[in-house]
Amino acid sequence: FNSAIRSWLGNNASIGLGTRLDGRGTDVLVAIAVTNKDEASKFVQANFIRYPEDWTQSEESGFTLWTYYYPSDEPQNQQVVALGNDVLYFASSRFILPLTTPSSPLSGDAKFTATLNTLPAGNYNVTAYGNIDTLIGAARLDGQVLRAINALGMNGSFAAGATILDGRSFTVDMVIKPSTTGETAFKAISTPIDLDFARFMPENTIAMVQGSNLKQAYDIGLNLIR
Repeated sequence: FNSAIRSWLGNNASIGLGTRLDGRGTDVLVAIAVTNKDEASKFVQANFIRYPEDWTQSEESGFTLWTYYYPSDEPQNQQVVALGNDVLYFASSRFILPLTTPSSPLSGDAKFTATLNTLPAGNYNVTAYGNIDTLIGAARLDGQVLRAINALGMNGSFAAGATILDGRSFTVDMVIKPSTTGETAFKAISTPIDLDFARFMPENTIAMVQGSNLKQAYDIGLNLIR
């Protein structure tokens, strides 16, 4: 690890998912921070470009590109590894490779920043974010399931963060930021639970799920199936 990876590995990495413009698939983009391009190139060629005849190497915008290619492949199916001075990309499609700084980066998206800011802690070691509305479109949900998701405001966005508190407590926080259209229904079932209700459970209970405001939850559920 010290010789093969630590010599070039930076401190940050991310994995992004996105739907294709034609709606017929999902693309994956992995970005890893790089501190030494030459060492990273050695790692990529030794571990991923093991059969050079299957790859086309090129240079573009300061990046070294290795494109995995079959003559029958459509361009959107050509997997690419791209190495720059400070980042290493693995992309499922050449079309999603950001060889120049994106004009509209995720970090500047209002929904992304608002959702992440909802998390309670100031810093996390690992975070996750999802635009649920887009994910629903990719899954092509419809009918009663889609109606329930929209009514509950679950078609908004979500974020999760993992960190270690006090140097010993592994903590995971997760938030769902409801859409405006479903905010009323979402709030109706978000009444805090009464912790004292646990008195009806024996002390050796190893797991428990508790709900609250059952009447409103029932009314919402009934309206959804009508």
